[in-house]
Amino acid sequence: DLVSWNTRSGDAVVPIGLGLGKVTRLNNGNLLNVYLEPQVSVLSSGQAQPDFQVFAGFNLQFPSRPVAPSAR
Repeated sequence: DLVSWNTRSGDAVVPIGLGLGKVTRLNNGNLLNVYLEPQVSVLSSGQAQPDFQVFAGFNLQFPSRPVAPSAR
């Protein structure tokens, strides 16, 4: 969750959410993490602040050394 608060204008948004994700080891040993999280704002004040948003992304991790075939 990403809280945003502008102290000069007073605009603020405080989201809360629960998401799903999946971590997969690719054939080359790298890890791929994908996730999706719907969020509702428990506090929203000011202009153009969202009441609902979707947080989504992916993360690709590269191991520092090769992974043994038996660990896959």
